Amino acid sequence: MRYDDARLDRALAALTLEEPPPDLRARILLATVHRRVPVFQTWELWMLGGALALCAWIVAALVAAPQTADEAVRATASIVGNVAVGLLDPALAMWVGIGALAALAFGLSESALAAFRRERP
Repeated sequence: MRYDDARLDRALAALTLEEPPPDLRARILLATVHRRVPVFQTWELWMLGGALALCAWIVAALVAAPQTADEAVRATASIVGNVAVGLLDPALAMWVGIGALAALAFGLSESALAAFRRERP
């Protein structure tokens, strides 16, 4: 059986429909528009849990073997010293300065300021 548009409209209108629950609109709005925003995103909870687990593992390792605490302090001091020497490299300081100036120049440019003004209501 083939329906044309008018017959199809009449057939659909003749269907008996069940009444929606009285609080359907409120439930839909509560589940979509008025949904509570979670305090933390999922990835933030995973990162926090991982950081806490790492800290707990380090504390347990240091408590279990106190002599390793001295070695850990020496290793950390050595790493910090090597990083400090690397950061004092003049070429690195020059490139960091150029990058910072470029970021500052772009941030203060008229196009960036105009885009910032457009976003705000």
